[in-house]
Amino acid sequence: MEIKLQKLKINNFKGIKNLEIDFKQTTNIYGENATGKTTIFDAFNWLLFDKDSSNKKDFNIKTLAKDGEALHGLEHSVEGDLTIDGKILNLRKVFTEKWVKQRGSAEKIFSGHETNYWINEVPVKKNEYQSKINSLIDEDKFKLISNPLHFNLNLDWKKRREVIMEIVGDFSDQDIIDSNEKIKRLSVLLQDKTLDEFKAMIAGQKKRFNDELKSIPIRIDELSRGIPTLDADVDYKALEQEKSDLQIIVGNLEKDLTDQRKIAMDLMNSFKKKQSIIAGKRNELNKLETDIVRKLYKAIDDLRYKKMDFENQIKGLESRIKSNEESIVFNETLIKKKEKELAELRVEFNEITKAGFEIPDKNDFVCPTCKQQLPDDNIDKQIEILEINFNADKKSRLENINFKGKSGKKYIDSLKKSNEVYETENESNQIKLNELVVNLEIITNQIEQEKTKSCQVDYKSDENYIALEAEIKTLEEELENNETSEIDASDLINKKQNCNNRISEINKILNNKQVIADTQKRIEQLEESQRDIANKVMDLEGQEYLAEQFIRTKVDMLESRINEKFSQVNFKMFNEQINGALVECCDTLIKGVPFQDANNAAKINAGMDIINTLTTHYNITAPIFVDNREAVNKLINTDSQVINLIVSQDKVLRVEV
Repeated sequence: MEIKLQKLKINNFKGIKNLEIDFKQTTNIYGENATGKTTIFDAFNWLLFDKDSSNKKDFNIKTLAKDGEALHGLEHSVEGDLTIDGKILNLRKVFTEKWVKQRGSAEKIFSGHETNYWINEVPVKKNEYQSKINSLIDEDKFKLISNPLHFNLNLDWKKRREVIMEIVGDFSDQDIIDSNEKIKRLSVLLQDKTLDEFKAMIAGQKKRFNDELKSIPIRIDELSRGIPTLDADVDYKALEQEKSDLQIIVGNLEKDLTDQRKIAMDLMNSFKKKQSIIAGKRNELNKLETDIVRKLYKAIDDLRYKKMDFENQIKGLESRIKSNEESIVFNETLIKKKEKELAELRVEFNEITKAGFEIPDKNDFVCPTCKQQLPDDNIDKQIEILEINFNADKKSRLENINFKGKSGKKYIDSLKKSNEVYETENESNQIKLNELVVNLEIITNQIEQEKTKSCQVDYKSDENYIALEAEIKTLEEELENNETSEIDASDLINKKQNCNNRISEINKILNNKQVIADTQKRIEQLEESQRDIANKVMDLEGQEYLAEQFIRTKVDMLESRINEKFSQVNFKMFNEQINGALVECCDTLIKGVPFQDANNAAKINAGMDIINTLTTHYNITAPIFVDNREAVNKLINTDSQVINLIVSQDKVLRVEV
């Protein structure tokens, strides 16, 4: 669809009292600041959408007096003739004040405003008027293809991204996977999940596994501290038989003691008291043995924690070194691209420098009214003006190229400086990494040495243990040498007690053996689980890396497809954060320079480039209003109708077509 503005009539609209303009394919409107150039653009937008050229709905369209107050009783109107694919459409809108006279009053009072609408000179209601315009073109699309600055100044980055993505379309996940051999595995991993769902799943699994990894050493430590002491290699089958034999002996002794129990009661009480003391000492001895073993395992655990810390530091440094290397390669690519652009600018600079002013043929200077040749002095004056304009334009173009060259050189220097920082950081990190690898090897050997020690527990090396054991031996000797008047009863009691003591010892050994076996088996299971979970975490990190490569591949494909659509601008669709993650954005770049940092001419031509792409995509052209056109030496070509608003020294508006 081709929309063109043929004529615009403006009455009492903002500062314009009465103005009629006939437009052509290219129309230039000259005037000083505040003479009403932008008001023409505002009037056209108000005629269509009730807004000004800055997309504001609440703006004052009334004509103001010198004191700043609105003039009352005026009719504010805009009428425009448009052609839609060659067919004329006349639109008219009138904004007026409503004055009413109340009963009993001679004067009218102001009661509000009203707006009336016409289509092809036929009065219509507001909704009919809006429906007609909406049937031609959506308001948002119209502003995108009629104002070069609307896309970059009036849309937030999300809306800009939405427009760009509509133009180029999106890639399927499978398209991206097929484009990069390194991420082929993702096709199987994703299955019916989206990438975001896949990443969330990995993050959840990693958190769960890492939480388990943190808890396993604690559980192993708790089990290790609870392991009872096993004296030496024991024949457990023989102990079972000995226990059975002792139980028979105890039963026989119990029968023999039944008759003598009453007589031996006092002796028995004394015996039990001493035995209780011995048992207490034995408990102290057992606790001391457990503490000795616990200290050995604590030393190993401390070394393991240090080892894990070294491994994590090594992993972090390796990741940072790799990231810096990738950044250096990326910056080198940008440097080569920018150096190529600078070389092209130097060629253009030389060509412009060599170009000289060509004096036109004086026979071509004729009066447009009488068709007579102009006087020689008039011709010379015009040729002189032409030469001045030529030289001014040449100087402006050379200064513009010189500015771009300096900006490009500064950009290259900044990239090189960044690479130097990355290289310096990598050298420092590599030294740290080498030191950590050496420390990791040392602490690994220390762990193996401590494991060897833990398998050979030497209780005799502890002074407290030796002293306590000697004390128990002395008490037992005293108990054995304790003579009573009832020798036969004491002998029976001693035999029974000794048998019971031995049975208790056997039970303890047999019970400790099973407890130790079960505990060691559980510790081995936990250690195996720890290794298995660590391998799973490593695999998940590999899948996470594939997801990151998928995103980077998509970024490259997407930005490449987008930038093919434009001749003057590029679009940056993703920003890389400090941690390497990519977040969506939509930044317009003009030859590598952010839009907000470019000069007015570059901004306007960038907007024209975007409009050209949008008109092709939407298959619609509309009048383009180029405000501050005087800032642009050469406007890029476009198929759309162009209306240039140019600041000049004209006191009143001047129109050229």
